[in-house]
Amino acid sequence: MNPRVLCGLDLQSQRPQPFQFVLSFRALHQHELFHFAVDYVASQREAILGKPCYLPARSLLRDPAAGYILLEEELANAHMIRAIRGGRKHTRVRARTHALRRFVESQPAGYVEGGNSTSTDVFERRSSELARKHVQCIAGYSPDFVDAVDSLEERGQISPIAWMVSSAG
Repeated sequence: MNPRVLCGLDLQSQRPQPFQFVLSFRALHQHELFHFAVDYVASQREAILGKPCYLPARSLLRDPAAGYILLEEELANAHMIRAIRGGRKHTRVRARTHALRRFVESQPAGYVEGGNSTSTDVFERRSSELARKHVQCIAGYSPDFVDAVDSLEERGQISPIAWMVSSAG
């Protein structure tokens, strides 16, 4: 992420000049943390089911025109926006979320939709959808494979992907 995205922020004099780099790093880190959570959950599914999940999902869910998984990039950007809202006191700068949303709006397909998935309900629902799609890519897929995803939601809990990023953020 180009730190210039955050250059227009109201940075008070007590903050060091490279503060935009701190915010940029935090935003990029949170985006990548979401990808780690997806990969981790896919590897757990592989371990539990004894069948490949990660590689089939990478190829089957990838948008042919874009070359990446649109929903995953949408949710990675949504998580990035959600995470930048909070954070430590020294990173709370007026308009940082607005600047990040503007940046997301300038990105290509998948990434650009991230701003539409920042509410808790939408983020958790879309994260569950992504987890379910990964499981559906397993060779010999059976609806029984999705029970692990569905049973969490039936007990009123959140998707395993949403849980990972919320507990690590």
